Amino acid sequence: MSAVTPSPSPEPTKPRRGVDAVEVVTTLLGAILAHDHPPRLKDIETTTGIPSAKLHRYLVSLVDGGLVKRVDGNRYDFGLLAYQIAQRAAHKGDMLSLVEPFIQEYANDIGHTCGIGLLFQNAITMVRWYQPEGAFSISLRPGLQVPATASSTGMVFAAHLSRPQSEPLVRAELEKIGELDDERLEAVYQRYAQIVADGIAHGSGLRIPGLNSLSVPVFDRTGTVAMVITAVGYEPSFPAGPDCSHATPLKALGLRLSRMMGHSYVP
Repeated sequence: MSAVTPSPSPEPTKPRRGVDAVEVVTTLLGAILAHDHPPRLKDIETTTGIPSAKLHRYLVSLVDGGLVKRVDGNRYDFGLLAYQIAQRAAHKGDMLSLVEPFIQEYANDIGHTCGIGLLFQNAITMVRWYQPEGAFSISLRPGLQVPATASSTGMVFAAHLSRPQSEPLVRAELEKIGELDDERLEAVYQRYAQIVADGIAHGSGLRIPGLNSLSVPVFDRTGTVAMVITAVGYEPSFPAGPDCSHATPLKALGLRLSRMMGHSYVP
């Protein structure tokens, strides 16, 4: 029988000077992840190169917050909050995998770029883009955060939130551009109401001159907007409006994907 060579210990990762709390936390979580079994404090110190006294202070805070838990007295593992985050991330990934063939098909049919927007806390982010096959397309980067008042994607999300949920975000955006007053605020909510009534949001040159967009919600089984599907294109080949040629099939796509998510009624 051949001898089994033990796996080498993880190489210590020395923290940089001036390392901030977030980096320490991510380093600690990475150290726990690097071990096949819940590590001891000494194991984490060896992996990270961070002194045990400092590690202990952070681990106490992480245990209190639910990201980490103590097991077997002196070992550390991921806590309930960490598992909840992982489950949510996995669900988002599964959700995207489910819908992306249909979005790619729509992009091919209309010959324009389409994307998926998700809401993470108060950040509305375009997470994926789908380019039409064999046609000129617009190159847009994933990870782009878009506003709730000046993007069709963001407006769809905000329009389907309750006003107490959306107003702090709307106020912050309007204040940032120097347009926060009662009249402007009410105009935003009038537009939100129209978006809900139309079932679609449209934008003409909201962020880039000449670039138009159409966005529709995709609801989950609870009636919450799970994602927003957005199509973009330049004038004149991509007109924007609730009744334009691309709007009807996009709304039909949103309805189809909502039913796939378990939503039984879409306004």
